[in-house]
Amino acid sequence: MATSTHLSSTSGTGPSLNTTSKILHAIAHPLRIRMLQYIDEHQPVCVNKINVDLNIDQSITSQHLRLLRMAELVEYTRDGKYINYSINPKRIAEVTQVAKELAGLFDQQD
Repeated sequence: MATSTHLSSTSGTGPSLNTTSKILHAIAHPLRIRMLQYIDEHQPVCVNKINVDLNIDQSITSQHLRLLRMAELVEYTRDGKYINYSINPKRIAEVTQVAKELAGLFDQQD
C-alpha cells in the first residue's frame, strides 16, 4: 500500500497549489531561466540591459518578465523611466522547497 505524502503547499505552510502552479509554469521556459540567472548575476538590472545582453527583442523580454512578476520570482523598482529588476529571494526559497518536496514524492514511489 502506498503512503500518502502531502506537499507543504497543501498544508498551509508553503505557497498554495495555484501559486505553485504559476511558479512552475514561470520557470518551465529556458529563456525565463536564462533571464532569472542573468538578473541574479547583475541585479538590480534595467530591462534595456536584459534586452541587449541576452539579445532578446523588447516585446519578448516584456512578456517573459510579466510572467516572472506574476509568479513573484522577480521584484522591480522604477527609477524615472527605467525599470530595474532583481530576484525575490523569498519566492526563490519557496521554489527550492517545493522542488525538494516534489523530488521526495517521486523518491518515495520507488
